[in-house]
Amino acid sequence: MDKFSFYITYWNILDDLSSWQFKKLMKALSEYAHLGILPRKLPKKTYNLFYDIKRVIDAEEIQENERIKQEELREKRSRAGKKGMRNRWR
Repeated sequence: MDKFSFYITYWNILDDLSSWQFKKLMKALSEYAHLGILPRKLPKKTYNLFYDIKRVIDAEEIQENERIKQEELREKRSRAGKKGMRNRWR
């Protein structure tokens, strides 16, 4: 996945983290979104936040995949319609 949304509602939660915990969380989220790698060791509080945000990343990925499938289907139907039109008017 090329991107994931970072909602402003996370800000209040993340404000309680130390800079080290924040860095670990951002690294874990980026690795998960880009490579699908789950973190090995995170502090408990950071781990809980990771899984809360992970659910959002997973949902966005499902939506993106569904959008791509719909786009491909639309494209396929368009090509089939154009082919049928050409055959009809020959």
